[in-house]
Amino acid sequence: FSKPYLSGNELALIQEALNQGKASGNGRFTQQCHTWLNNYFKSKSLLTHSCTAAIEMSALLCDLKTGDEVIRFTPDAVSIAEAMIEHVKTLPTSTKIGLLYEQHDYSKSAALLLKEQLGTRIIAEETYSAEDPTFRTQLAKLKAKGIDTLIYVPTSDKAAQLVLKEMQTLSFKPEIIGDVNLCEYSFAPKDFGLHTTCFDFGFSHETPEYKEFIAAYTTKYGKAPMAAFNVAITYDSVLILDEFAQNYKGSDFVGDLKKHLLAGVQGKFAKYTFTPDGEVIATGLFDEPKSQYLDLANLKN
Repeated sequence: FSKPYLSGNELALIQEALNQGKASGNGRFTQQCHTWLNNYFKSKSLLTHSCTAAIEMSALLCDLKTGDEVIRFTPDAVSIAEAMIEHVKTLPTSTKIGLLYEQHDYSKSAALLLKEQLGTRIIAEETYSAEDPTFRTQLAKLKAKGIDTLIYVPTSDKAAQLVLKEMQTLSFKPEIIGDVNLCEYSFAPKDFGLHTTCFDFGFSHETPEYKEFIAAYTTKYGKAPMAAFNVAITYDSVLILDEFAQNYKGSDFVGDLKKHLLAGVQGKFAKYTFTPDGEVIATGLFDEPKSQYLDLANLKN
């Protein structure tokens, strides 16, 4: 998903923004985006400089106070790390585990929790930047440690492809524990002679409901969603909440909604299970697929 769309006018438009002295956001181009989004979605839109800023603004608007509860559906880097940790616990203690991750907020968040929870079970750790011309130094160090199971958390598909290619060149072939990104790229670790177990959301890509959702999304926006699993689960959560609201006949909406969600709910794509304190049970949302991942990018074909 890190590949940007290029129209051919980027450099000229960047120069225009710089000439206007307004490169920090909320300038003329931002206003043009606002206008287009407002017209397209028939609603008021606000463009932020990052998804993090959007989340923080949303949290402020919720006016949350100490003691308030927030029940989340969408898993994140922490949820994926928790699923990986549970998997590692099933491996023999003699397994030599290494950790490789990209210098990106998502990957670093997952790596931080992995290191905290697995501790000395990780005997070697390496990181890299997607802009590095080669990753042989990091991979050679991991190989020298005798790593036989590598937890790999990438972000950039271009860098991940080069990492796998250089692993093949170095004849470094550990078992790989990967996140959903690694198995959603247009290439697969098996193309480089590597065996990988990836953790993905526990809904099936083969259900008619999921295929119908991807087809409808593709028809509306002209291409399949870049992070289809996240988009699908977000859509699923909205449907669950909407159905509850439409059919609600009680007097304590918030309290009854909480009981409804924490009891576990079935959506179109997955069953969502929570602990009593509202935490998503990671192992209920992630599984280890027994077959090759479906190439979501080709669903529209």
